[in-house]
Amino acid sequence: MAACKPTICQLKSQLIQVRQHMAMRRIFRHLLLAAAIASYCESALAESRARPEPIFRHVSLGSFGRLELGLVPSQIEKISEKIGPGVYRLRPNSFGGAETIVVITNSAEAISEIRFQYGVGYDFSEKRSIYEKSLGPPSRTDRTGGNETTVWNDGRTQIELIRRIDQGYASFLIMRDLSRGQ
Repeated sequence: MAACKPTICQLKSQLIQVRQHMAMRRIFRHLLLAAAIASYCESALAESRARPEPIFRHVSLGSFGRLELGLVPSQIEKISEKIGPGVYRLRPNSFGGAETIVVITNSAEAISEIRFQYGVGYDFSEKRSIYEKSLGPPSRTDRTGGNETTVWNDGRTQIELIRRIDQGYASFLIMRDLSRGQ
């Protein structure tokens, strides 16, 4: 039996089908690439929305000056009382809303922690909402030992907003320097 030879029309038809198939594959690859790029852009955008601002590292004390984590405070003795080695309590009413501010320095005398103690009238839920708008969602929220702690951490600075669970107001806000391994 002799093999049937395809006609020129059949060959042209097959060639057109192959070209159409190749064109569809190229289009499909481009669509996959576009989808991958769109997915990456969306995740990058979501990540940037999650932390709109870096965590603040300083506190302005008005006429008393400024305190910044990781820096040696100049003339802290003039605005505070030394209550222990490397521990200073600032004068009352040196920062709006805080009843007490305690500054803790490390062995290099740089500020490693600033603790704000609050009382009645410092609404925990309101403050947490304000920080979430500024800093994004918290890194974690814990409920242990009668305390609720909401934490923001960017690897360099950590902010902890703490309240006793049986109270509606915030008890403490702690700013902690993580950049020096503390």
